[in-house]
Amino acid sequence: MNLYMLRSGLACIAVFACSMAFAGTVGVASPDGRNEIRLEDGDSLKCSVWRDGKRRLDVGGIALSVRGRKFPTHFVSSDRFSLSGEERTPIYKKSSVSLAANGCRVALGGGFSVELVARDDGVAYRFSTDFADGEVLVDGETADVAFPEHGTSLWIGYPDINIKGGQRGYITGWEPVYTNLSAVVAGSVTNWFMALPLVVEYGDGSCVCVTESDQRDYPGWMLRGSGEGGRFRSEFAREPVEEKCTGTYHHGNMTRHDYIARTNGRRTYPWRLFSIAKSCAKLCEGDAPYALAQPCQLDDVSWIRPGLVQWDWWHARNLTQVGFRAGVNTATYLYYVDFAADNGIPYVIVDGGWSADYNVLNHKPEIDIVAVAERARARGVSLVLWTPWAALIGRQEETFAAYERIGVKGAKVDGISRNDRYLAAFLEETARIAARHHIVIDYHGVSKPSGLSRAYPNVLTYEGVHGLENTKWEGGGYMEKCDFPRNDLTCLFCRMPAGPMDYTPGAMRNFAKGLYRFSDTEPGSDGTRARQLAMYVMYESPLQMLSDSPTLYMENRECFDFMRSVPTVWDETRGLDGRIGEWAVIARRSGETWYVGAMTDWAARELDIPTDFLGGGEWQADAFADGVNADRNGTDWRRQTVRVRAGEKIRVSLAPGGGWVARIARAGSCPRPASR
Repeated sequence: MNLYMLRSGLACIAVFACSMAFAGTVGVASPDGRNEIRLEDGDSLKCSVWRDGKRRLDVGGIALSVRGRKFPTHFVSSDRFSLSGEERTPIYKKSSVSLAANGCRVALGGGFSVELVARDDGVAYRFSTDFADGEVLVDGETADVAFPEHGTSLWIGYPDINIKGGQRGYITGWEPVYTNLSAVVAGSVTNWFMALPLVVEYGDGSCVCVTESDQRDYPGWMLRGSGEGGRFRSEFAREPVEEKCTGTYHHGNMTRHDYIARTNGRRTYPWRLFSIAKSCAKLCEGDAPYALAQPCQLDDVSWIRPGLVQWDWWHARNLTQVGFRAGVNTATYLYYVDFAADNGIPYVIVDGGWSADYNVLNHKPEIDIVAVAERARARGVSLVLWTPWAALIGRQEETFAAYERIGVKGAKVDGISRNDRYLAAFLEETARIAARHHIVIDYHGVSKPSGLSRAYPNVLTYEGVHGLENTKWEGGGYMEKCDFPRNDLTCLFCRMPAGPMDYTPGAMRNFAKGLYRFSDTEPGSDGTRARQLAMYVMYESPLQMLSDSPTLYMENRECFDFMRSVPTVWDETRGLDGRIGEWAVIARRSGETWYVGAMTDWAARELDIPTDFLGGGEWQADAFADGVNADRNGTDWRRQTVRVRAGEKIRVSLAPGGGWVARIARAGSCPRPASR
């Protein structure tokens, strides 16, 4: 049984076996009985997902095509099992994760099996093969999804596609703006592929997030409209022919094989996962993508340091009141290091431009990376170096060994842009080698996370989101600007359930509706200042960016002090309220202190925030709210202290594009984050 490689004391497994051949349907229900996944055999294998006794979606004709082998579609035997217990998490949105689940492993014969699992927060299935002849070629996988045509609303991200050499390589930045379509309309869109996760809303308010977990040495799961209402066919990028690095991002060579994966014949495959919540507000609480992933592969995680990072690129290294010419040079980064050290910020990023080939021993003469790293080490700051992923092909060991020698603690690996088998293997290999040298990782230009951060907690965050960096090119006359307040409230519900997302908040130039001013060197954000502060609570990212200039942070000291006080890992996460694309309220706990964030779209709102999560007693909220004139000037904010008894509601007023955020501690206590 290889559903989990569980450590002693974490879970209890009970197995019930039936070895006779049979036909029909195998169903597995979650421990609370509300979620169920069913597998039906016959001319093809069919899977269905159920919630509260209602059929929510179908995955039809599921199959794994392995070259030279016939995929069977009839059951031979089954082994049922149950899991219990909790696992402590080193770096996550909760201090522990429940492993409780029911499952069944169904043997199909010929070395093929299907595993089903049902948790209280979702259901999933995956294939496994047991072939003794080493490597196999997987020609394809079928995982087509069908939703009811009526009463369902889909939130879908369609990434921009770049086609190289006339081949469909699924090359994209994986930063789609989510759009809302009915199942009928979405099924008819055949010219764009969908980047998972996607979210489905049903008439009773429940939601399903379609994604995957434990994607290792295998291409990512994608969907495309079939031309029929509510029906979507699966797609997987074919295996690339990797010869040598052909450019900064290595997309020049897009020759591909006629199979999707060359892989080990004895293995499990990624989980096709359907996270389920009673409402969209509760999607942020689900743990299935984490719990179904490969358990931690590191014996020691004590060296991994989550926290804030001062980012240089977004604000174009625009510093003032300094005695040097700011830019990609030694003086600038010594300044960033000292700023971080003086303000308790754990990390500083040196983004693109520091080297022609991104060899740490080959930095440009204007910037002495060794000297900057030495200053960082002396002042207790960790340096993160940006590198295009292609510069690491076959060079991870030498690169990270060099990082370790000079004291660099992290790598921002960018421009990945693909989601084929080679890239999945590269991400895992890079994480493993980085961990040997005590290097943390931030993956950028990458598709959604699929559980790798559980196996390698040094992978602190992923991009794969239409984040703040897009303001650097949108709205400048050559690219239309998206509706960011709406976008911010779709990625929160639709992208974040898959795992941490590096949205890169922290703008200090904030624009009310209709007043946005594009600038590459003095960028800003749609919406209010309080909105930017709320993102530090609402957006999950153990490595959380401070995107704006230290100059502006010092000029806005009170807001900056709040931002730098917010933890980046949590003991508890609660989704309190919201609707996709409109508003959201999220609460997170660190130690005995709660943090609550709220955001709205361009509609002004009055919200009553519940406080039942506080348990009992008297509490005091230190809050940052939209100012009276925030609808005219996005930088207008006010600070307020609210006394509240647990269970009462806090009435908050949000300006258009606004936000609200509070640190809530027991009355009379001094709020301080836990030591996690």
